[in-house]
Amino acid sequence: MYTFRIFLIVTLCQICVSIDITYPVFGYNVQGQPAAFGDFDSDELTDMFILKEKGQLIEIMFGSNVEPFLTTSSQKCKFNRHQITSVVPGDFNGDALMDLLITVKNITEKPIGWAASLFTGNEKQNNDLDVHILWGSLNSLKCPDNEDNPLFTIIDQPIVINYDNNMIVDLFGVKKMPNGTAQRMFWLFNSNSTFTELPMENDKPEMRIPQSHGFVDIGGDVAPDLYLTTKEGYEVWLSDSTSETFVYNQTIPFPDGLHFENVGQTAFMDLQLKGRMDHIVPVCFDKKCTNSTIYFYDSTRWYNLGINFHNGNSIWGFVPPTPNKPYLEAITLRPGDFNMDGYPDLLGTLCLAGNPKKTKVILMENVACTTGCEGFDRTFVVRWDLLHSMNSNNDYVMGAFYDFFQNGILDVLLVSGSNGEYNMSAFKNSLDYDANFLKVMVVTGLTNSKFETLPSRLGKKSRTFGTNLPGPKVSYVTTTQDGYPRQGIATQLPQSAYYSLYLPYTIFGLGRTPNFVDELTVSILNETRSWTQIIPNSQMVVIPNPINDPSRWNAKLFVTPSRLILESAAALAGTCLLILVIIGVLYFKERQEDRIEKRMEAHRFHFDAM
Repeated sequence: MYTFRIFLIVTLCQICVSIDITYPVFGYNVQGQPAAFGDFDSDELTDMFILKEKGQLIEIMFGSNVEPFLTTSSQKCKFNRHQITSVVPGDFNGDALMDLLITVKNITEKPIGWAASLFTGNEKQNNDLDVHILWGSLNSLKCPDNEDNPLFTIIDQPIVINYDNNMIVDLFGVKKMPNGTAQRMFWLFNSNSTFTELPMENDKPEMRIPQSHGFVDIGGDVAPDLYLTTKEGYEVWLSDSTSETFVYNQTIPFPDGLHFENVGQTAFMDLQLKGRMDHIVPVCFDKKCTNSTIYFYDSTRWYNLGINFHNGNSIWGFVPPTPNKPYLEAITLRPGDFNMDGYPDLLGTLCLAGNPKKTKVILMENVACTTGCEGFDRTFVVRWDLLHSMNSNNDYVMGAFYDFFQNGILDVLLVSGSNGEYNMSAFKNSLDYDANFLKVMVVTGLTNSKFETLPSRLGKKSRTFGTNLPGPKVSYVTTTQDGYPRQGIATQLPQSAYYSLYLPYTIFGLGRTPNFVDELTVSILNETRSWTQIIPNSQMVVIPNPINDPSRWNAKLFVTPSRLILESAAALAGTCLLILVIIGVLYFKERQEDRIEKRMEAHRFHFDAM
């Protein structure tokens, strides 16, 4: 009966609540502007790379398994004449250690056309960025010797990709040539800390700024493709294993003939759990974004999901893009499964009646579509009350998912502030029901003889895992409680520009499904490997070494007991204790009866003797 009551309570409580955990996570060090996530020191804890001093200083906050869960460090680099605009973690020299590629803009030069702006009020933005690499050495960061001597100059922020099969991350972007022209370019990095430039076909339309390129499998094979945003639409370049390059496939026009300035950043997610990557795009129909919605593309056509952004009499919408303002330069949605039901949700920033000074971060839950759902069966519903306690001041400008407790449940990281001064807040996702998950991280698999082993929270581990890799496709197949098959797919680190803030791993919510994951498939470049019968609530690290022989790939599995198992154990222990108490009482009672019976026998003996 006791076990049944616990099961009934767990079944009925299905509400997600958020608890302020800012102090346990950051302590008193809440100042900073999150720019990227990654495991810099290879201790299997996610670190955070933050910007301070109006973007002129970058600092590493190391992850910890005790409070505070993110701690400041002495690993930082300061720029005096430049402002950091983006941070891209990755291994750029093949030493199996994480480096940081950053783009900076000169803040001592006046923007082009600045004199005219004094009269017109319109300032032309300079999109030229210098590229530096801060070389990492496990626990240290090497700052540039001369901030005025970059590796190269690029137009707009780049996207990190994996072009060849050397497992060293590469870049794609637009290079500013000496004659002032723009050239699409690949930068292929080598093991000797150098790079090779490889021009791309350049007779295509001009790139859109800000870009929302993606490195994700669009063709449906096992290799990630290039998804490029131009002023005329979205170019799809498929990976060709024969020519070992990307081949132009098609251009997807903007939804409903909209202009590129009305369209936000693309997010990639399996919206309907159909085993394909859908393109999710936020859209504004007017300049102030008071009329906003979300479109998605399912490889055939665009669908308007018709999101309702009205909260009572208040009209909310996406924040109109603001140049040179972090997090608000482009309309950005960040996907993640908040309620662990298997369907990815979205975090986004809205403003009231087109006023960019009154903003809040909201969660859009992925729910079943009931009306006006021709061609699709899922949509998003704004959960106004879910994060209401966090948004009381209407000054949060960014929200991202983060697993602070490393338990497979996505919490929420919020950022407030402006003018280069930002504060961070953390909120715990307290699920009131037991949901299962599967957490997968794919690394490069490169080795470093200088760092073989080191104690970590999971015991002795090899230091040859490498760093996080962009582009791997991870998919799973399982069976629900009702006996129906379910599949899901995701891409690890599909984007890297404009504070996309993807976590360096993939978390699949499995809902209440207690069954084994029937099959987990990981695809890297043109190679694929599958594992069967994966235990739910597992954290899996895939080490693809050697890359050309998937049968030798290694997978390390770490199991996290679910709350239902712990509660069942507690119920079992309680039942056993109750049985022991009952046995003890009965035993004591029986002993008492035996003593009484012996006295009666002794009394009867003496009576007979008389």
